[in-house]
Amino acid sequence: ALTGSAWMDAPPSVPAAISTSCGATVAFWFRAGMGATTSMPLVTLGLVSSGGGLSAPQQLTWHTTTGGRRWALRLSDTSPSGVEESTDTAEVSCTGEWHFVALTVEAGTNNATIYLDGSSESHMTPDTRNFHQAGIAMLTLSMLPGDYPSVSTPLLRFGGFAASVFSGELAGARAYKRMLTPDEVASAMASPPSVDEYGLLAYYGFGDGVQNAMAPGGFNRYAAVATVPNGATGDTTGNGVADSPLMPHATEMSALGKPVRNTASGGAPGAVVCPPSGGACGGTAHFVFATSPDTHACPAAVEPTTIHSDSATEVTVTGSGFSKSAFLACHFSSPEGRHTTQVRATWISETQITCKAPRVPHATVTAVEVANLPTAPSVQQIPLYMLQQVLSVRTTTDTVTLSGICVPVSGAEAFTFSAWVKPESSKEGKVLTMGADKALTVVYAAERFELRTNAGGVKATVATSAISPPAGTGQAESGWHFVVATLRTDGAATLAVDFADPIMGNSAFGPEGLAEGSCVVSLGGATDAASAAQGNGLAAMLEEVTFWTKLLSPCEMYGVAWNTQIASEMCPAGASSATTPTDGLLARFSFDFDVFTGTGPTGTSYSATPTGNARVAFSATPVLPPTFNRPHAASCASSTIGYANGRAFRYTRQRFAVDNTISEPIGLPAKCEEYAPEASPSKLPMDGPGRVTLKGFGFAESQWLQCQGEGGDVLSTKYVSLTGVECILPAAAAPAAAALGITNAAAALPAPCEGTAGQPPRLVAAISTDLASVLPLHMLDPSLSLDGGATVPHVSVPAVAKLVADAYAGVTMGAWFRPDTGTVACAEHPVVCLSRACPESASSAPSEIPPFPLAHLCIMYVNGAVYLLSDSNTTAPGTLFGYSTAFIAATSGEWHYASVTVEPSEFDPPLVGTFDPSLHTPRFAATLVVDGVAHSGNKILIAGIPPAEGTFSFGGAHCAGSGASAAVLLATRTPSGCDPSAAGRRRALRGIIDEVRVFRGEPPDLWASGLTASAAASAGAVAYFRMDPPLSEVS
Repeated sequence: ALTGSAWMDAPPSVPAAISTSCGATVAFWFRAGMGATTSMPLVTLGLVSSGGGLSAPQQLTWHTTTGGRRWALRLSDTSPSGVEESTDTAEVSCTGEWHFVALTVEAGTNNATIYLDGSSESHMTPDTRNFHQAGIAMLTLSMLPGDYPSVSTPLLRFGGFAASVFSGELAGARAYKRMLTPDEVASAMASPPSVDEYGLLAYYGFGDGVQNAMAPGGFNRYAAVATVPNGATGDTTGNGVADSPLMPHATEMSALGKPVRNTASGGAPGAVVCPPSGGACGGTAHFVFATSPDTHACPAAVEPTTIHSDSATEVTVTGSGFSKSAFLACHFSSPEGRHTTQVRATWISETQITCKAPRVPHATVTAVEVANLPTAPSVQQIPLYMLQQVLSVRTTTDTVTLSGICVPVSGAEAFTFSAWVKPESSKEGKVLTMGADKALTVVYAAERFELRTNAGGVKATVATSAISPPAGTGQAESGWHFVVATLRTDGAATLAVDFADPIMGNSAFGPEGLAEGSCVVSLGGATDAASAAQGNGLAAMLEEVTFWTKLLSPCEMYGVAWNTQIASEMCPAGASSATTPTDGLLARFSFDFDVFTGTGPTGTSYSATPTGNARVAFSATPVLPPTFNRPHAASCASSTIGYANGRAFRYTRQRFAVDNTISEPIGLPAKCEEYAPEASPSKLPMDGPGRVTLKGFGFAESQWLQCQGEGGDVLSTKYVSLTGVECILPAAAAPAAAALGITNAAAALPAPCEGTAGQPPRLVAAISTDLASVLPLHMLDPSLSLDGGATVPHVSVPAVAKLVADAYAGVTMGAWFRPDTGTVACAEHPVVCLSRACPESASSAPSEIPPFPLAHLCIMYVNGAVYLLSDSNTTAPGTLFGYSTAFIAATSGEWHYASVTVEPSEFDPPLVGTFDPSLHTPRFAATLVVDGVAHSGNKILIAGIPPAEGTFSFGGAHCAGSGASAAVLLATRTPSGCDPSAAGRRRALRGIIDEVRVFRGEPPDLWASGLTASAAASAGAVAYFRMDPPLSEVS
């Protein structure tokens, strides 16, 4: 930026191009200084006569309005005959901050318009958050500098004059030989123009100069060395005068007489600060390191890192590049991640601002951006965690004593306590202590809640494992439970957990223990001294602790537990006396905003005294929905992302939660490009089950945490962490997009409200193909992909060969396969094979072990066609040895179904008694079928039945430990024209295979569809492989 009481003149060729025939625009950022006079020039379009005299046809000034207490912009025009006209904008707010000014002139008419801060809308007000300023002002100008005779030198000056100085800062000055449209004016605020922008004559960013003491053609930000050859300290020009600070952190440097670079493409050089032709400067001029609003802010950290979701807490953002203007704002992403809330920031310095975070109805991570302009938020996004606050007690001595709660029950129908409780250990401890010996204590121990007298007697027990196990966890830390304990006037006490029917205690309880003066009410702690000595004590979180002077109906329990979010739907009018119970409420302790104190319905305050390490902490609760509004960085290195006062902000991890055990890396787009999807994996086997991990924020561990599919189908759910949940999706009938939602509050209907419509869970992320903002899930048919490499990946199942050979009744085997395009000539690609066993490597020399087992019968894909292959060299006449002469063409890169059926009966058997059975090899006729078409010509004869001690394989055939010589390889055949002893010869499918099937005999025509288990069994299937990985392997 340019600061001081000087000016900068553009070279004459720039204003000479500004004429009536073309129109014009002059625009810049400015910030008025404390020394601003009553009329301060900002920009002047004028003329310099041959005699050196200066006249100003047009001038834009910053001046005071009536009374001198307000400021506005004034555009004045002087005609060739000396007639002066002027117009003022409305009063400008935020006068000590940066503003963007644009003066446009329409071609042909000379109608001039002043735009302030890019808009013609109303002033910004604190309630509307509109980032706009004063209305436009208009004036018809007489002549422009380019319209005058050449005897005068055109002038475009930014700043003041010797007799009328400019006090303040200028930045981003530009000039065009055309009129910008209102939209172009608005966008010009956000960034510097491109160097080749249409009509751009000049752009002065005031940021040029090099760190070189003797560099020609510019100024220096600071001296490169303490002295220069002539001995003057800080002299950057060599004239013996110190004109520059010596240290890099200095904020300004002299600009008097210095040239300013024009960065417009082909722009005229020659702009100088206070050139000699302009006369003596009226003061000083400096180039300063000042952040104007058209630069991007760079937030680095936010404090505090975690706030209450309903607090509207003021947060402090640190970073760099924060510009003091009416536009400076924080942008907070919404819980659903589809828009941002803009909140005006309070500028503290260029490295620090404060903003009030908006209230949200969710547990969420909001992405905080800082915007110097509304249209240009920062690239960096800093996470701010928003949760509810709860009471955390963890040890024997952690308690909170509540004052003023005890009241005589006489005259009231009952005394009731309710709270959300999340045990974090199975150790025994007191949730609540009320009254003297005959009053009651609520105890948690080893997956159960109990009612006890304070004297220690157990009167009622509720086992949490039987009533409300958390969703799929099965662990001691059993999630959130809603606990209600009631002491009635007749001495009876009841305990209800998670809205189940209350369990009754006996008459040993009594209301007299609640008399004020002898009654103590406390939360947390050990049940007695002996238990405390053993290290016991409540380790839990408590939320929404309430006390009542009445019984709560089931519907009222819902109203208390869910803050009426669910109760209003589940308990409509008439189903309960009150769906939002406030009558009879004595006190409520919500532990919000770091406060232990409770309040009554009339505003009565109830004090709470914590002891030990009892504290208010942040946690997700079932009452608030979770969110999916921010990517989770999958891999992100720490980054240096800004500077302030010479120090680098290095931020590696953001921490939150009660004990700082959960952390998450902050990702900068320039440094971290890998993010975990909201739902992973996105593709699941249609045969199910499919495990999906959801990455979000605010998942609350409880029995009400629930994944739901399309139509509200309840899915198996497992709580993983505050940011993760696992859902198990069932099988799908066909490949399809799947919908998936998650809720913290999938509650059931209470008994008195049965038959009424329950509120459906809040599906905060309906994952489907019609929502582009979230990742779709697809239930697909998985297949096996093989690379055909040297390791010969394949599947071998010896048991299948034995099943086929035992009680042989013919065999049909086949598979769907898709060979890769560009398969190598002569490469052998087995689809399915029945083979002999490989030689045992322990008893055979490597040279004796072939690279693959000898094939009894294989379906092979070679050179764009499907063949049958057998390595059985027998004396049986006419049987297949090598590749069949019959084949069926099959295009690579496309799916095909290939099968072979071998008949159960021997082909043309010899007459009984005419042969030696021990030497006889039976022959069986086989038919090759590809895509439903059988091979032409005679059937192919196969020698013998498959070896029972052999193997069945698909996708390849391989023997471990092979070191085969050419002689061993010659024992097998190759496709016509191929070398049987080729080095590296192997049988490995390169492509995809699926739906592998083996049947006894000849099954019905089933190749065109998948099979159910029952259909496969009824068709005589020996084996059926659908390539569905086990649930633990789906990823």
